[in-house]
Parts: sequence; structure tokens; C-alpha cells
Amino acid sequence: MRYRFSKPIVQNLLHMFGHLIEPKTKRNKRIDGLTQLLITLRFYATGTYQRVIGDHINVNQSTACRVINRVTRHLARQRPNFINMPKNQDDILQVCRGFYRIRGFPKVIGAIDCTHIKIQSPGGNNAELYRNRKGFFSINVQAICDATLKIRHIISRWPGSVHDSTIFNDSPLIPEFEADQYGAGTYLLGDSGYACKKYLLTPFLNPRTPAEERYNRSHVATRNTIERTFGVLKRRFPCLFLGLRNTVHVCLMIIVACAVLHNIAIDSNDHLNEFFEDQGRAEDIPIAEGYRNENTSIRTALQNAYDVIQERLEIEYYDPPLGNMSCRNYKHNRTTAAFILTALVQYDVTEGDILTITGYKWLSNRYRLDILQFNMTVKDAIRFKYFDVDRMMHSCMKPPLELPIIKGVKYTLRDWVPNSTKFPPGLPEGRWKMTVRLSTSYGKHVMTTNWYCAVKYKLKMEWK
Repeated sequence: MRYRFSKPIVQNLLHMFGHLIEPKTKRNKRIDGLTQLLITLRFYATGTYQRVIGDHINVNQSTACRVINRVTRHLARQRPNFINMPKNQDDILQVCRGFYRIRGFPKVIGAIDCTHIKIQSPGGNNAELYRNRKGFFSINVQAICDATLKIRHIISRWPGSVHDSTIFNDSPLIPEFEADQYGAGTYLLGDSGYACKKYLLTPFLNPRTPAEERYNRSHVATRNTIERTFGVLKRRFPCLFLGLRNTVHVCLMIIVACAVLHNIAIDSNDHLNEFFEDQGRAEDIPIAEGYRNENTSIRTALQNAYDVIQERLEIEYYDPPLGNMSCRNYKHNRTTAAFILTALVQYDVTEGDILTITGYKWLSNRYRLDILQFNMTVKDAIRFKYFDVDRMMHSCMKPPLELPIIKGVKYTLRDWVPNSTKFPPGLPEGRWKMTVRLSTSYGKHVMTTNWYCAVKYKLKMEWK
């Protein structure tokens, strides 16, 4: 595509911005709005000299320069309409769902990174401020994207010598995240160039355990969306990849204008057939001096929990309708490795609510032996926990437990098959009935379900 957009998209752009760029004069040989838009798009699509663009459209170089600057200025002013972070709960939930589908990383609100846009030397006493660590003059652009590669936030005003973490720490995002403006417990995913914070999670530089390796794999796969976003942006608008020869002020407007057009293309489902990823590698950038990792306990909790998220637990976010709790029961057969009971919490469960699980050993149709009953107190947290039911069965006690339960998350009760089929002491083999009952702290009954199975292996209970 010569102009990097299909014909219907160009017509749509003219419909949206035509009244802004249409000439107000009635002079002869005026350049209409469509021609001005095509001149600008052709410049973005080639990154060549303005004289070449003018010869292609049959206008003078100075006219092409004025047209490009004028259209770019109007496009950049549309930034608040097309580039914004999710604000309401529905948008936040939709963004988190998109990231979760990639590799199971929960509550991700965006992937953040910086990319360098090459420019010519701006001259003057401050020219060296624009020379980056790779040796060329550039503008360091910070962007946040969602799972659809749509740019949600962009900062385009810093010289190339400025570190990525400096841009982030000076951005208005920090007070917004500290005020939980995008929902409590949501995260950005960044590379190792950023300091780990409670709202910005980074990978482990030297993973030492399998859980840390799994966390890193999920983190890299999910954060890769920002690398792909930069790749798609520079492929659609090669002027950003080849470099800009305009003044610094115009370069900043061009970068924002290209980001606006990129989002319009994403919203219009207008994709290029050709694609390449950004050439920068995140691990080459060390953490800037003066910035330290903070709140690494959250990252540690997630990596400890990720073993459960990825390997053993099914999780699903959804819009909770009216109702109590829906359950699915999977019957055991010889080819099934585990018994599974899945439940979706559809009510708001608050701290202090009680989850009661009762296990019965059926000895005959007329007699049953109560062998297990214990309560778990709901704890408002995001950490995943799991425990062994067989230990509680053997002890025949009622130990109190703290358990995080969140509305809209799928919880799974599973008979986990161990390496050995040896029964734990005191656990007889036979036909069992498991009853799960959820009741609130003020006595409201929410859910009861029965689970029948033939116990042949030790049981392990896993919940979120």
C-alpha cells in the first residue's frame, strides 16, 4: 500500500480530519484536504526527502513542507481522542483479559518500554544530549500498549541520552498508579531497565528456581507485545525507522501523529501484510544509577504463585451475572488422571466469609462416616495458595485457613495424581462424597455442591 492505509481508511481519515486541513481560501490551484492528507501519509510511508514527495504529488518542496507540518500538527492534537489509558472498570477488565490470554499473567494493564527514533543533529550547545548510548542522535519515546498492540500512553519529548527509567519516573503515570486510578493490584510489565515497583513488574535477572523461570517465560511472552507494537509502528511508518530530518519540535509532532494513525489502523482492523519487530533488546539496558528495585515481594509472590497459575489451576475472568455460584463436575474414569470440580464465584466475597468443606466416607447406603470437616476464612489477597487435603483428613481436625477468593475467578478442586499410589495413613479406599459449602460471615448461604468419586489416590486441594 503506497500510503500505508487502505482506501476506505484514507476516506475515513478525510472524514474525521478533513474539516481541519481543508483550505479556507478560494484561490486558484489551492491544495484540497485529500491531497494534503496524501502528501503527509506518503511522507510517513517513505521517510524520504520532501522534494521527492513534492515531485511525486507535483508540488514544490516548500509547499510539501508546510503541508506536512500543518497536517501533522492537527493529527498530533487528536492524541487525547485516540491515545488514552483505560479508565472505567469495563475497559480495565478487557485489557487484563487480553494480556491474560497470552500466557496467563494476571492483572496486567499494559506493557511499557522505550524506543529510539533517529533524528539529525539538532545543533547548538545541547546537541550532545540527543546522542544515545548507541552513538546516534535520537528521541527516546516511551509507550504503553495493550494486548491488541494499541498504544495506550506515549511520551515523546526526551533526548536520546535520557534513561528509560528516568522518563518513567518523571511521567504522570506514577501518581496515577499510586492512587489506584487503574484499579487496585494492576501492573505494568517492563524490562530489566526499570526498577521493580508494586505497579511495575520486571523479570528476574538470574532465575534460580523453576518457578522463577516460569515467571520469566510468562513475563517475556506477555511484555513482548510492546516490542511488536514498536515493530508494527515503524513498519507502517518507515520515517520513524529510517530517521527524521525535521526540527526537533516537528519530529515530536510526527511521532505522536504516527501513534494516532497507528491506533486508528488498529481500531479499523487495517493490518499490514509485512511486519518486523523492533531491533532493540531490553536486556542490554541496565537499571539507571539511583533507582533501586522496590516491592519485590509482589514479584516474588507472583513467581511463587505462577507454578499454580500455569501448571495446575484454571482461571477465567468474566462479567459476573446475577446468580449464586456455577459449578462443573468432571466424572472420573480410567483414562482420567484427576478429579476436577470447577466453580465460579459470582457474588462479592468479602474478608471474613467462611468456606466450609466437608468430606464423607460412604460405608453403605444407610450409613456414612463423617471423617473431615474444616473451615477456611476468606482473605482479600491476590496470592495463590494450595494445600494437601490428605493431611487434614488424617488429622480429623478443623484447622482454620486463610484463603483468597475473588469474584469472577474460576476455582478448581482437583484430585492430584502423585508419583506413587500409596495411600496416606488412615485414609481408607472407597466411595467418597465431597460437599463444598460457601457461606458469608453473616450466615448467608451462597453455594453447596456435592462431588462423588472413588478415592484411589491422595487428594490435593488447590484454590486461588
